[in-house]
Amino acid sequence: MHVYRMQQLIRQRGKDEVVNITQRNSLYQIIARLERDGLIVVRATETERNRPERVVYELTNAGRGITLESSSRTARARRTQG
Repeated sequence: MHVYRMQQLIRQRGKDEVVNITQRNSLYQIIARLERDGLIVVRATETERNRPERVVYELTNAGRGITLESSSRTARARRTQG
């Protein structure tokens, strides 16, 4: 998934209240941290004619584990709230 698509999904899912993505630069900083921590890796770099280079990222196994753990916590919290 590339950065622009990540930004769109964060907004669509209402997570922009939790993650500051008003400026794409903030998202690039978050991506750099996730990559540094081994939670995502670059899957591909795409280039189209006169467009800027587009980097596509994917979750690592560690990233998937944290994502599943976080999703489970969120689901449990919703169930207890009723």
